[in-house]
Amino acid sequence: LDMLDRFFRKAGIQLPQNPKALDIGTEDWHYVTALHAFLRVQSGSAKVQLEGIDFFGNDYRPLVNSQLRGLEGTTYTAGDIFEIPISPEYDTTFVMHPLGTERSYARWEIPFRPLDQFWSRAMESLKPGGVLFGSGYLWCDGKDAFRYFPQDKTIFSEKYHSPLQRIHDI
Repeated sequence: LDMLDRFFRKAGIQLPQNPKALDIGTEDWHYVTALHAFLRVQSGSAKVQLEGIDFFGNDYRPLVNSQLRGLEGTTYTAGDIFEIPISPEYDTTFVMHPLGTERSYARWEIPFRPLDQFWSRAMESLKPGGVLFGSGYLWCDGKDAFRYFPQDKTIFSEKYHSPLQRIHDI
């Protein structure tokens, strides 16, 4: 949450009341409670809609379902972002730690799509004026994934260092 809060503040991003957000590539969505709270605080709304999608969602469904209890307006979908209908309805879309190389996609047994297509697909989810938030470690796939981030749409970019990265002086 610290990273999101800092980036949203520095970029001057203000979410609308009752925001609708999409999170692509959630895995087990261990951070869903914090993300839901962030959206509520950032928008000043008691009501938010948060949708998560993950290629391996069915593998994580029992764990995620237990984490969704009490998080009104939050849903989780198993599937490929390229195979699920997407419309420009989200105020913000999050992509946390995207895969950045064909080798990584192969290792996870996920069909590879060129990264410019991945980012374009994520952009398709946004309403006019919506915000795409991408985050990734620069010492692994993140560096490769963000090479294809839509630069013409970038409003704010900053390196964010986790304690692990500081320990390793990356």
